[in-house]
Amino acid sequence: DRIQEGINMITATGLGLINQGTTINNEVCPFDDEYTKVDIMEPWLANTDKVSTPWIMKTTGTHADYSRIGDESGSEYMARIYGDVAGVCSASDNCCFEGTC
Repeated sequence: DRIQEGINMITATGLGLINQGTTINNEVCPFDDEYTKVDIMEPWLANTDKVSTPWIMKTTGTHADYSRIGDESGSEYMARIYGDVAGVCSASDNCCFEGTC
């Protein structure tokens, strides 16, 4: 019941904002992951056909595994997949890989 209640609370606008960030798909952010009301609570289900991210993680230098790790929550999963991206930044050092800019 709580899960269904949470799903029902997700608005089209909220889901659209999430997908706006996860479907950017450009050279710097090659995100091509779209989520629905059905899988946003368990986002690893939307990525079962994928093995690892095409981008590398700035803390490890490796690609992230799309599989759920242990009993991580949906928000922990999203933070792991999208919150540690090594990329190209023009105005800050927050995209540096292991402290090297």
